[in-house]
Amino acid sequence: MEAYKQEFIDFMVESDVLKFGDFTLKSGRKSPFFMNAGAYVTGTQLMRLGEYYAKAIHETYGDDFDVLFGPAYKGIPISVVTAVAYAKLYGKEVRYCSDRKEEKDHGADKGSFLGSSLKDGDRVVMIEDVTTSGKSMEETVPKVRGAANVEIVGLMVSLNRMEMGLGGKMSALDEIRETYGFPTNAIVTMEEVVEHLYNKECQGKIVINDEKKQLMHTMNSMDVNKSMDDRKKKRRLIAGVLFTVYFAVLFYFLFFSEKMGRTYSERAYHYNLVPLKEIMRFIRYRKVLGIYAVVLNLVGNIIAFMPFGTFLPIYYERCRKLRYTVLYSFELSLVVEILQLVFKVGSLDVDDLILNTIGGLFGFLVYELVKQFIRKTTERKKHDD
Repeated sequence: MEAYKQEFIDFMVESDVLKFGDFTLKSGRKSPFFMNAGAYVTGTQLMRLGEYYAKAIHETYGDDFDVLFGPAYKGIPISVVTAVAYAKLYGKEVRYCSDRKEEKDHGADKGSFLGSSLKDGDRVVMIEDVTTSGKSMEETVPKVRGAANVEIVGLMVSLNRMEMGLGGKMSALDEIRETYGFPTNAIVTMEEVVEHLYNKECQGKIVINDEKKQLMHTMNSMDVNKSMDDRKKKRRLIAGVLFTVYFAVLFYFLFFSEKMGRTYSERAYHYNLVPLKEIMRFIRYRKVLGIYAVVLNLVGNIIAFMPFGTFLPIYYERCRKLRYTVLYSFELSLVVEILQLVFKVGSLDVDDLILNTIGGLFGFLVYELVKQFIRKTTERKKHDD
């Protein structure tokens, strides 16, 4: 576990934000712990809180975002102190924005939001204290997406309670991810809290002993975590199998298919380093070469790399950004072209690099379209229910 996570857990306990005992939650459910972010009240506490959020966001989502959005009411001070901390720690100016519970109809800042206004093209990180039911996201996500053409990069909360969400099948954070189609993360999970505090003296006493640890392991939180891990493993397994089959087929046609002329010969090394030279040749002499050869070389090089652009962001979360998928598509194509040149089973052609990279780009767009379709379908189903 990262050092800042361990420090944050101690910080929550020292600030009386995270307490252990016998509690009855608002839902009527019994719980051995209780979290109240409203207990952060001093300047020092808020400063440190912002720094922990900034570190978690930096590590999880990177710096490619413009706005921190904190839903009213607790999300307002959290977004402010995190924006301050981000400028201090990473030298990046990010804007803060929050919604109002009641729209203001007068003054220069009238409207449904306070802080910075949202603009088309903004990349937004949502920020909250803790999510129990996902109700705040249900209210604010439509507001954010309706205010401008923005992209929600993800959600960051301080603690993932790892308790069953309203649907009864997964945790609240997982429900948000499945419903709205953006990543959800926390500075720490309850499992990490238990791991760090188990049999550790804090403020002169052991807050998690054997009995409390066993009690937490029997709660739904651990069942949710196991269910979450099982779903992730299943998705990764399916994507991994499809990825493997795809690579096997791709490399067969690129290196071993006699029909594609992939046989070793004693001929000299062939290469083309002039961009668009071969593409224009196929277009210019399409009648002589035949439509099959033109489609195979131009369209085929694009289609061949589309599955790569689709499967990669499914299998690797980091590649759920366009630039990474395009970069890795280019790198894979470059490796293929070099190997074909070295083993004389083809030629190194810069135009193939261009077409293959475009194929990876198109594949990523397919991934995004499918993701958006699933998200809208889920939202519609939830609304109908």
